[in-house]
Amino acid sequence: MISAYRTGLVAGSTVSRQHPELPLEKQKFAAQEEVIKREKLGVAHLIPEEDFIKGFLAGYHTSTLLPDGLTLYSKQ
Repeated sequence: MISAYRTGLVAGSTVSRQHPELPLEKQKFAAQEEVIKREKLGVAHLIPEEDFIKGFLAGYHTSTLLPDGLTLYSKQ
């Protein structure tokens, strides 16, 4: 199982490729939206949510990561 931080890192990187110029507040909002998507999918390891959000914000500024299966699945 990958960590909440790593999941956030990948999700943030994916969002940055789709929307590369979001201001910080919109990045935080996008992170919250991703948390909600994953909670609806029953992804229990997003606790602690803070780690996911930290990873998401870091990943938003990292464009070299490839999406993992969870990110691809959550897009459906």
